[in-house]
Amino acid sequence: FSLFFLLEHVTVSVKVEPSIQEACNEEVHPLQHSACSDATTSRTSQNLHECNYCGKMFKDKYDLEKHLRVHTGERPFTCPICPMRFKQKQSIARHVRRHTGEKPHKCRFCSKAFVNKWDQKRHEAGAHTGERPFTCHFCPMAFVVKAERKRHEVNSHKQRAHPTGSPSAF
Repeated sequence: FSLFFLLEHVTVSVKVEPSIQEACNEEVHPLQHSACSDATTSRTSQNLHECNYCGKMFKDKYDLEKHLRVHTGERPFTCPICPMRFKQKQSIARHVRRHTGEKPHKCRFCSKAFVNKWDQKRHEAGAHTGERPFTCHFCPMAFVVKAERKRHEVNSHKQRAHPTGSPSAF
């Protein structure tokens, strides 16, 4: 079958695996189980949803539900081609491109193409523009993408507090 139909299949019919909740032994998707969901979230007076694990706030309950997987480690979405599992449904479409060889993200300066936008951006800055807009909060190092800066700060400056006093930087 064609790449178009494969990507269509991935975005429409990805399996969501149920799991058993230890607290009540009920087999359901964890974020759909009212007792378990209520234990990990709360709603504030400003109509925001708060993660009870870390205190992060979300306007949309769906965004909070996606965020909770960071804490639970749940990976309910399975690749239709291999056994890899993902926290977010949209990650599968990007992953499937690794199987198909599709590279939709084209460099603006040369003929190279990439599976994902992140690799394209990193290539363009490293090979063509030299742009590094994300400067470390603790040292002069600068990075092409925010995730690289965050990884550097966590690995290189573990013992230091964030300059703004906010623990959310890590």
